[in-house]
Amino acid sequence: MRKVTADPRYSAEMRSGDINDLIVDSIAACGRPVRAMIDAHDRMYGNGFGEAFLLGPYLDVLPSAVVKQVRIKTR
Repeated sequence: MRKVTADPRYSAEMRSGDINDLIVDSIAACGRPVRAMIDAHDRMYGNGFGEAFLLGPYLDVLPSAVVKQVRIKTR
């Protein structure tokens, strides 16, 4: 969320769908925490489950979660 709102292209008036590009562009900067999440998930549920979680349920809700947090922050 911080990377999205720090992006010069970000505007509080953006539509939810337009924020997706900013999310995609910010993923590289979040590499360490994302890797830590994958590794923790693998430790809890078994090897390979962390990546499956990231590419499935996590990415399914990420855009709406970021939009919700951005909207709360900018109010």
